[in-house]
Amino acid sequence: MVILGLGTLAIPFTHGPVTLAIIAVVMSFGNGIGSGIMMTLGADVAPSDDRNSFLAIFRLISDLGGSFGPFVPSVIAAVHAGYRHRRARGDRAGWCGGPALARWVPRYSSYATPSMVREHHRLLAEREAAVG
Repeated sequence: MVILGLGTLAIPFTHGPVTLAIIAVVMSFGNGIGSGIMMTLGADVAPSDDRNSFLAIFRLISDLGGSFGPFVPSVIAAVHAGYRHRRARGDRAGWCGGPALARWVPRYSSYATPSMVREHHRLLAEREAAVG
């Protein structure tokens, strides 16, 4: 989200097709990382007894967000005239979204930080020792 926010912030400073293409590549990279992170989070929080159904619904909700996502800036653009207002709101969304993800994602993923990974592996080893 932060990379997309930075890309949105940089668009008005482009001076031709080459610089715009460079910003587009950077934004595409940020978009790809964000998509991969969301799929990984879905796999992390999926219950082990019904993982396929959970991931199907998770993907459906994600795709609906991707489909309706462009609608929101379009409405904002229609309501508020002027490019400067729209760009500033997109920048703020990127800058606020990054810290929000950093704050709340570790709560739902057992692989969010190295210490959480170690704790997850410790719990798995204890569970296997108790069963085996």
